Amino acid sequence: MIEIERKFRLTSEEGTLLRKILQAKYGPVEPIHQVDEVFLYGMNSFANFKQGMPVARLRTVNGQTSFAYKRCIDTAGDMIEHEVDVSSADTMRAILQEHGYLPVTIVDKVRLEAKLGNMAIMYDHVKGLGDFCEIEVMAKNEAEIPGAEARIMSEAAKFGYTEASLEPRKYDQLIAMQGQE
Repeated sequence: MIEIERKFRLTSEEGTLLRKILQAKYGPVEPIHQVDEVFLYGMNSFANFKQGMPVARLRTVNGQTSFAYKRCIDTAGDMIEHEVDVSSADTMRAILQEHGYLPVTIVDKVRLEAKLGNMAIMYDHVKGLGDFCEIEVMAKNEAEIPGAEARIMSEAAKFGYTEASLEPRKYDQLIAMQGQE
């Protein structure tokens, strides 16, 4: 599957408004606390990271952990993604490190997620970064990307978000960059 997502940086007021809209239009939506551990192959920072390099993620929600392998396929940040549940985060962490993956960062966020068919609209409060809206569509192949992008931007416009408010970097990259800017 290919994850097509666009992320919009929000002010705290915009974050409050988005939470209210999601609850009113799609609610009730419950907050989900997600902790993502991010690993890169052969490196422990994004300093030499290039498009197309693999990213591994362990996501823990309510004591349940999933493993995701991701690889960016274009400059827009669209990713091939494979995800599976794992019974032991510690074991998966050890396997990753045995295969040359090194821990880079931890993303700690609270998410509200609403589904609209095969589209997800999410409010994220990311510890240390603030508020964001992510709109995501999963596609079967690269031919579906342009249509998914158009749907995402059309939905974003309903919230008043434009290309000017897009945040192209992933949360893990933003967190890793803190203190370097």
